Amino acid sequence: GSIEEAFRSMMYENQNKIPGIGISYFTKFLFFLGQTNDLKIKPLIYDKWTRAIHVLILLDEGEAELLNSIYSKSSLKRLVLKHNLIACRSGMEPTAYMDYIQRMNRISDEFKIYDSGKLEAYLFGFSKRIKTNNPRLKVMSMLDNYKHIYEEE
Repeated sequence: GSIEEAFRSMMYENQNKIPGIGISYFTKFLFFLGQTNDLKIKPLIYDKWTRAIHVLILLDEGEAELLNSIYSKSSLKRLVLKHNLIACRSGMEPTAYMDYIQRMNRISDEFKIYDSGKLEAYLFGFSKRIKTNNPRLKVMSMLDNYKHIYEEE
């Protein structure tokens, strides 16, 4: 089956749903299973931190329509203005996940990082308590470039 089929099978009340295990955790399973397979597009972890990079990529690439279909305007506002981490709109999780992994795999290829998991690990492998040269905090600060979109008029 496909990554999307595996993702969907672990959501809601589908056949592989494990009670108490949400997207942040089951995408870790998919990530590690993907490392053992020769997949062109590798599954990645999709949690509150990686959603922030997904939002940043969509903003940078001018994908406003897709961005607003996946995340509510109020969630985006909280993320960009207050750096509060967000979730997807209900039912949009599979679309968001597939879009995220395709974009991260493309970016990995562009930078000749042949394992998108290494790019993701670099961006989010640092504790937020480390304040110097921390890619996780840099992603959050890059969202500041879009404050003008979400500030009160």
